[in-house]
Amino acid sequence: LEDDLLLVFKQSGHTESAHQHDSDQSLRVLRGSLQLDFGGHVRVVHAGDDAVVVPAGSKHATRALAATWLLVQWQRGDRTDSGG
Repeated sequence: LEDDLLLVFKQSGHTESAHQHDSDQSLRVLRGSLQLDFGGHVRVVHAGDDAVVVPAGSKHATRALAATWLLVQWQRGDRTDSGG
């Protein structure tokens, strides 16, 4: 994959607590379903849905609702995480 792309697998039930990134991220679910929580606004993304952009500095949490493969792309080539 390219430097700004990451292929991620999350087992069903895997959670990530609220965190943020220093750059925009694009998330595309390739297989499975991922629940995204943006400060209380919950969205479920399924395989085949359009990519979701998580703006830089936006606190968000995730939970895999099934065994999930997703493609993560950093919009500015910066992979620095902060807050978890």
